[in-house]
Amino acid sequence: VSLYVCCFIAKWNSEAESVIPREKICGGDYDCVVMRSKGFMLRLDLPDLRTATVQDVLRRLPDWVSPPKERRVLMHNGRRLEAGSKLAEYGVMLNDDIHIEDSQMLEHRDDL
Repeated sequence: VSLYVCCFIAKWNSEAESVIPREKICGGDYDCVVMRSKGFMLRLDLPDLRTATVQDVLRRLPDWVSPPKERRVLMHNGRRLEAGSKLAEYGVMLNDDIHIEDSQMLEHRDDL
């Protein structure tokens, strides 16, 4: 019986160590994503990725981020994130990259 308890505890501890808590990844008791665009990278803190929407992210971006607010489109792993959707629906995880694209540039790419 003692051998079983010993091995169970060792297995449990190894699993606990393999999960990196969000405090270490994001720096506090919140979730985060990395926003990228030409010439900059910004870590954006969010209360909870499971409930955060694309609109939440867009609202939290500073004014100095280009392109202008009305032309910002968010992309994750090559997929466009729709404004009313939750980030979790697209598989966005802690510290994932979300790219900020210009809607006018995306339209020109689609035309080619």
